Amino acid sequence: MAEDGKRIRLRSVGLIIGFLIFVFGVVLTESDINELGYGSEGTFTVDPTDSGTSVIVLVENTEYNCEAFEFDLVNDEGEVQPVEKTDCTLWTAADMYQYKLGTLAEDDYKFIASDEVSIVAVEGDLGEYMEDYALGNALADIGGGICCLSFVVPMLLARFKFYTVDTGDQMGFVHMPPPVAEPTPYAEPPQDLASTNALVEEKHEPKAPLEEEDQPEATGSFWGGLSED
Repeated sequence: MAEDGKRIRLRSVGLIIGFLIFVFGVVLTESDINELGYGSEGTFTVDPTDSGTSVIVLVENTEYNCEAFEFDLVNDEGEVQPVEKTDCTLWTAADMYQYKLGTLAEDDYKFIASDEVSIVAVEGDLGEYMEDYALGNALADIGGGICCLSFVVPMLLARFKFYTVDTGDQMGFVHMPPPVAEPTPYAEPPQDLASTNALVEEKHEPKAPLEEEDQPEATGSFWGGLSED
């Protein structure tokens, strides 16, 4: 429960910090301006409150091909209005607008663009606003990133801690297999040395010559005739 509380506090702090940075960045980008129109085509009106302001065009997708990008502006009578396009070498600069319309008279206007744009009327110094605009966009991106990390980091820390504890438990309870006894070679039972020697002597003992009485008597007709003589 204590660990869950720490993760919740960490997430809450990250969300608050990221949200504050994001809001501060948005305030910088929208201070001292009046957005007149937005989109790839539409109409907008320049009223007395916008007279004397610098009207610029900010392209949302600055990676769009600068050479092929077009922006056309006509007034209520259908007259084409002059627009000043920023050099393509500065097209993607963070502190640079893509088109400058100058000071427009009070009237209704219609615009057509190759991609979505934001048409704003800037009060005061245009250069200072563009610096604030670049800084505000950077802070908004940082704030959004912190908000995302405030969700991701606590989950990663929890998973890492769980993995570490689980690995430690597995290492602490490793079961070793029982030792296997090596087989004992078979040994023949020892024989009686005396009986072995007696058998050897019996095999090699020479036979005694037979006595005359023990010799077998010759038989047959030839030997029988000799004995009768």
